[in-house]
Amino acid sequence: MAHTHFVDGMVSGKHFSETTAMLRKNNRRLTDDEYGSIVLPNVVVACVDVALGFGGKLLLGLRLNEPYKGGWAFPGGRIKPGESFGDTASRHVRANLSLKIKPRRFRVVRTDSWVFSRRAQPPQDHGCHMTGTTVFARIHRREKKRIMLSGDLGELRWMTFGQISKEFIHPAHRAAARNIRGRQFQPD
Repeated sequence: MAHTHFVDGMVSGKHFSETTAMLRKNNRRLTDDEYGSIVLPNVVVACVDVALGFGGKLLLGLRLNEPYKGGWAFPGGRIKPGESFGDTASRHVRANLSLKIKPRRFRVVRTDSWVFSRRAQPPQDHGCHMTGTTVFARIHRREKKRIMLSGDLGELRWMTFGQISKEFIHPAHRAAARNIRGRQFQPD
């Protein structure tokens, strides 16, 4: 399991399931205008970034949108209310890479706080503040063959740890790669 997901101090049971279901049911997708004008100036956005490993390499995608447009990054995105880190990672891997990976396979690597001067939503030059939790999962050969790019990444590339240290990659993702290489994960 990636990390313990608590609801009112519990990790399972009827109250846990009901509360998580209530949060998911009451969630609605905001328009870009609502998100850009109400949420981003007032809330630190929580995201999960997914490092997938195969054969000593990690999968990165070229970002098409702000923040960090034109940089290489781990696939991922925002956490929805009621989701665990593993739930979020599983959802984004399915949406961005067409892979089905169970939430319990992801291990938490690290959490970082990021401030960007630019963002995707207007006004783009107003920036945003995010907290990003990087999770890691090793994938199997058959899963690697099934990867199909979709979402907001322009291209995918498997990179060695040496390549990651040289490419235009956010410093937090570079640090996460070092943690993965050293097998330094946060405790479950």
